[in-house]
Amino acid sequence: SVSGEPFSLPAGPVSLAASIEHRTDEVDSKVDPWSAASLRTGSNYGPLSGKQCVSEIALESILPLAEKLDLSLAARATDYEYSGSVTTWKVGATYSPIDAMTLRLTRSRDIRAPNIKDLFSSPAGFGGGAVDRFQNNAPVVGGFFTVQGNPDLRPEEADTTGIGIVLQPPSLPGFGASVDYWSVNIKDAIQELQAQDVVDACYFGIDASACPRVERGADGNIAFIRSAPPNLAKYDARGVDLELTYRKSMSDVVSNWSGDFSVRSLTTFYLQSVQESPYSPRVDMAGSNVFGTSGAAVNSLPNWKLNVTAAYELDRLSFSV
Repeated sequence: SVSGEPFSLPAGPVSLAASIEHRTDEVDSKVDPWSAASLRTGSNYGPLSGKQCVSEIALESILPLAEKLDLSLAARATDYEYSGSVTTWKVGATYSPIDAMTLRLTRSRDIRAPNIKDLFSSPAGFGGGAVDRFQNNAPVVGGFFTVQGNPDLRPEEADTTGIGIVLQPPSLPGFGASVDYWSVNIKDAIQELQAQDVVDACYFGIDASACPRVERGADGNIAFIRSAPPNLAKYDARGVDLELTYRKSMSDVVSNWSGDFSVRSLTTFYLQSVQESPYSPRVDMAGSNVFGTSGAAVNSLPNWKLNVTAAYELDRLSFSV
């Protein structure tokens, strides 16, 4: 990597950073003989072995366009041995019309590449419940459900937008506040499929490749259901973050006291959190619970959440709650 300020604009020096990286991600894990032979009545985890080489090149820059107006640019090209090549980028700007206020805006293309487990996990057996759509929804009795990796997975892609304002009024020393609106739109998200998802994908024509993964015995009943995660899910979320901070030197309260006291609160308001895929209906989880077949909530998200942290810091010691 290399960084520096190679030249200047009228408003100030331009910062530039570049990097090149090549790495290998590798996993080699073992399991007990009973799990390897799928002999356990519950979950049977399989061994995991695989590696993937990754090459990246990145470039970042901050350009001062005017006094208190900065433009930030970043781009990264990544080549995954199995998942292909992808380019991510980010464009941002900050502007401080007055000392007490900063406006900020970001727009980016982000990715999450499939990990070694997503790609290479060997078949792991589970006792999965399902009904056979082809036989009038008869329960699958004695069938076995296995989950394994998918080496053809692609990176998930997300378009992210953030718009915010930061306030630090001089009349309130130590106090800061920020409000940010954000939106995240993910496509080609990796989705783990349950036994019923595989059966339904074949029966309803969602995915023709699912049919060979529903295997039947000589009696015509389902004997095995084999699952591998696809890139088919979508996720669309919007929300607002409100952050308040306050910091006070204890010597300002009592002259012979040491250390600093701080408090921080972060409130997130979820305006929307929609998940959908060909295997599942469109569901907005913001402010709702999504229940599974057992009646338990499998996905839930509040309308809002609040985290508050208070801390006391000395030179070499700190306490927080």
